[in-house]
Amino acid sequence: MTAGTVLAAENLSASYGPLQALREASFRLGEGEVVALLGANGAGKTTTLRAITGSIVQVTGSLEYTSEAGALSLIGTAPADAARHGIAHVPQGRGTFTDLSVEDNLRVGAMTRRDRGEIEADLDHWFATFPRLKERRRKPAGNLSGGEQQMLAVARAMMMRPRLLLLDEPSLGLAPLVVADLFATLGRLRAELGVTVLLVEQNANIALELADRGYVLEAGRIVLEGTAADLMAKDEIQKAYLGQ
Repeated sequence: MTAGTVLAAENLSASYGPLQALREASFRLGEGEVVALLGANGAGKTTTLRAITGSIVQVTGSLEYTSEAGALSLIGTAPADAARHGIAHVPQGRGTFTDLSVEDNLRVGAMTRRDRGEIEADLDHWFATFPRLKERRRKPAGNLSGGEQQMLAVARAMMMRPRLLLLDEPSLGLAPLVVADLFATLGRLRAELGVTVLLVEQNANIALELADRGYVLEAGRIVLEGTAADLMAKDEIQKAYLGQ
């Protein structure tokens, strides 16, 4: 991998048994970048994230990741190992533990850590970042609104202090004002913490406003790539994803 690259995929393919969902995809994420992965339903976006975390899919090709301890291949890595190496995944549907309190959900996010004093400081930080979560810290996560659950899912992932954050459709099912607020917070976090982000989104407008670069998937193949500005200017992106 080139210097400053956090994740590099070469000819990455993934399948669910006989069904191939990702076909020879090549992409990279530089340190501190936000990279958007765009595409229609069924294009292979969620499969790409599952390939990175070692969830469900069978994977071939090359998938190299630079952790704090050094470079390693993610092919064949289990989800728990990916988490230990600093990869945090916010799945589609948020994946909060609905029976646990908001605070306990956040503590689950820090399970791989041993620095207890810093964990308490991070709890305070994320409650300050998302004041609505602080107001509901003792309430079951299942009692939160959709927007609050998405905030909780992001904060829980960040409690890991990840090097790489994977976000799967964070705007899904949320009201436009809630989406705008969430993405404004993501922009601030990116500036403050420098975490590398791979963002899967169908809302191309808001994704490309946040992202540095992007890739477009169709039927499991990457068909377009470029800077966010370049992609927003392309006619095919305008028509397919931006409603213009």
